[in-house]
Amino acid sequence: MKPKTINISYWVVTDLFVLGMLQSGIVELIPTEGSKQLMDMLGYPQYLNTILGVAKILGAIALVQPKFQTIKEWA
Repeated sequence: MKPKTINISYWVVTDLFVLGMLQSGIVELIPTEGSKQLMDMLGYPQYLNTILGVAKILGAIALVQPKFQTIKEWA
């Protein structure tokens, strides 16, 4: 495959993954009755949804930023 094709494929897959992470992070930041019941059923505290939502959004941002490669590796 040509390098241009590989680059385009990489960004398409990365963007789809990032969009999924953003959607998931936003949903976790919105408190719903279902998410509260699920966290109670699993035995986790309610504030864990907020922590996970923020972490997913920051991870998605880290994946698309081009400057800090180490942060991208950690995400």
